[in-house]
Amino acid sequence: MSVALADPDMPEIAALLAERDAYFAALYPERDTTLLPVASLAGPEVSFLIVRVGGRLMGCGALIAGNRVGELKRFYVRPGARRLGLAARLLAAAERRAAQLGLWRLRLEVGRRQPAAIALYSRAGYRPIRCFRPYRPDLVCTFRGKTIRSSPARRT
Repeated sequence: MSVALADPDMPEIAALLAERDAYFAALYPERDTTLLPVASLAGPEVSFLIVRVGGRLMGCGALIAGNRVGELKRFYVRPGARRLGLAARLLAAAERRAAQLGLWRLRLEVGRRQPAAIALYSRAGYRPIRCFRPYRPDLVCTFRGKTIRSSPARRT
């Protein structure tokens, strides 16, 4: 099992993201999603992570760095690879990357129809927070955050 930074423009990753988007569209058919286009995942503020098992791409996630606060987006592990600890490894790698970038807090949006994801984030210390931009409060989503550094630090 390996976790690494990757270029989201690779065809293999585009296929995984399309699979992810179809999965979420089936879970939340009534909701407009807040998906970032693949091209925006290659921006300088984005760290795109993938996890491979035996060389096969099994999951991904993005860390979008803001002004000392990061957002986790597009996390996904293929159904056949769930319960192997891959999501926890991706999450830990994103947190390490956030710390390297000088971020002090991470936040995310997760749908209420994903109890396993909510449990993962809870185990990792992500607590409920208020809705943040660009989202709007609704009954389908929950918002979570975690402080990863004791105080905001400036990048050097």
